[in-house]
Formats: sequence, structure tokens, C-alpha cells
Amino acid sequence: MTILTNHKVCVSVIIPAFNAAPRLLLLLESLERQSCKAFEVIVVDDGSTDETRQRILQRIGSYPISLRYYYLDNTEIFGAGIARNYGAKQALGDVLLFLDQDCVAREDLIQNHIHSHTSKDIILGYFAGYGHDTKCYDFSKLKDYIRRRETIPVLPEFRDRLFLRETVDDIWHYFVSAHFSIKKKIFKEFNFDEALIQWGGQDVDLGYRLFKKGCPVYFEKNCLVYNSSREPMIVKRKALELLTSAVYMYQKHHTDEMKWYYLERFYYVPLKYRGSWQLVVQDDSFEARQCQTYISIDRNRNAHIVLGFDFVSLERTIQEISPLVSRVSFSLHPLGRRRMRRDKALKSSFRRIWETFKSSEQHHVFY
Repeated sequence: MTILTNHKVCVSVIIPAFNAAPRLLLLLESLERQSCKAFEVIVVDDGSTDETRQRILQRIGSYPISLRYYYLDNTEIFGAGIARNYGAKQALGDVLLFLDQDCVAREDLIQNHIHSHTSKDIILGYFAGYGHDTKCYDFSKLKDYIRRRETIPVLPEFRDRLFLRETVDDIWHYFVSAHFSIKKKIFKEFNFDEALIQWGGQDVDLGYRLFKKGCPVYFEKNCLVYNSSREPMIVKRKALELLTSAVYMYQKHHTDEMKWYYLERFYYVPLKYRGSWQLVVQDDSFEARQCQTYISIDRNRNAHIVLGFDFVSLERTIQEISPLVSRVSFSLHPLGRRRMRRDKALKSSFRRIWETFKSSEQHHVFY
């Protein structure tokens, strides 16, 4: 379902949508006000059960930009990657601009992406307010800003400092598909991995494959959208899906850099979100396991490890996180303490763990 315009399509804006009709409509309204009209909009509904379909179909006839809507029956899975791939296959533009439904576009967004692509192939745009639990936009105020055509203040996002650098090592760590653009001919060589149907893997997987193939990726703060959602960056559901994604990603790529990336990312998640679940390093794989032994790492790279009766099975995991932390503290779970008194294997395992950290100059060990 399409309305055509006389503007040449340079950019195809692809929006995966799921059960957030008000936010999606605000994004469409902000795109309607773009200073450059050389683009089309493709909405791929990832199985919404709210009024998304009805509201978008009502807009198509009067929308001043080419607008197409597709529905995929993906209600039971996290199918954002599938939706993005589907949208890319329908795209007419030479540049694909992927936006999540909770983006609100600044008036020069399309123009700045087009300008950036005169010399670059892959752009990570700025997502103001994303990744901050306290510095967030109010949805109703964003709507007022757009309708009054007022300047919206730019709140920082979690990668803010990286946008000031000319180059970023391991840029794939920070690849966010909520707002990025890429030449279509390049994207067609990669696509999103449609086997990743949980949160916490699709972005990293695409970014990592681009990185390994030597495709330069650039941060561009002038390409700016605002985050209309106040959902925290991590919740319990996402923490458990991240665990599943980590197991899949290490099995797929099987590199040390991927192993350490997911160990760091998972153990940075506070215990209140992941409970007793641990990401355990096996011989050549990860395993998701509920344990009495707990590992946590804070943003200052301080680790705390509670050793339960099962800590022998996590000995390698604990040793693997050694390069990721600057300080570590141990405590013994009461059951672990009782078992250690009579179990020589537990005593030996604890001694090896202790020596791993004690012998490393960058660690300060407290007990």
C-alpha cells in the first residue's frame, strides 16, 4: 500500500514495529516534517496485536511521503531482525536507514544521513536519551515539541563520549540497530541473522561481522533522533534473553573477543535482573545455568564473587573474567563454607581461584 511522490528516493527508512502505535505515529509525524523529502518509509509490523495496523492504514492515504506497510506474523518471537531484513528487500533507496519505533527524528535527519553517505558507507547515528534511566524524554512533551516545531534539547545517550572520537576500537561493541544507516549493496551481503530471536544479539552480530570484514563504521552526532520510550535499558526479560543470545553468539563466532564481550556484558547486569542465572564457560562453549555461586561486576570494574557449594563448576568462568576486572572481593555462601571444610576438591579450587587474582598485578584482592 503506497502513495507515490515526485521526489527521487535516495533513502529507504525501515521501521520494525510492535505494539507501540502512539510512538510509531509520532515517528511518522517527525519524518513528515523532514527538510529533505528524497526518501520513502517502510513499516514492517512484527506481529502487533494493538491498533498499529489500523492506525497506519489510516495514515497511508494522506501521508505526503511514500509509505508502505507490511505485516509479519511474528507474535511469539523477537523478530526485529526478520522485520528489518524484510523491509530491506522492499527498499528502493540506495541507502537504508533503520529506525526503531521509539525514535523521533530531528528535521534534518534525512539530509544529514544523505550528506554523510557521500563519503561513508555505514553510519551509527545519535539516539538522544537512550540508555539513561534518569535523563529521559517525556513522550507528551516530545509530541508538543514536534507539533510546535520547537528545538528539542539533546539529552546524552550511553555512547555519548564515543561520538567525540575520530576512531573507536571494537566499534562493534556499540553497534545499535535502533538508528543506523548503511548502503543497500553492503547490507545485502550481510543482513541480520534471523536465527537470533532474542534480545541482546542481533545488533552485535551484524556489527561484528561488518567489523571482521573490514567495513568501516562511523559515529555521526549530526544524524540525530530522540528516544520517546522510558523503558530501562535492561529489565529481567532482557537479561534472560541476553543469556540465550550469549550462548548462541559464542557458538557461532567462537572467538576470544566474543567470549570476553559477553562475559563482561552479562556480568555487568545487576543480580536483581538475572537472579541466580550465570553464564558459565565450558570447554568450547557457554552454558546458561542457575547456580548458588554468584558473580557480579560493577561499572568501575569491581567484581564480587559469592562462592557457593557449586563453585568448582564455575572455576574456569571465574578465571576467565580476571582480565575484565580491576578489583575483586570474595565471600563464602554458608553452604559453601560448610562443604569446603570437608571437601579437598573445593579447597583446591578456591586456592587456584585465589591465586589467579592474587598473582595479577592489576587486581586488589579483599576477602
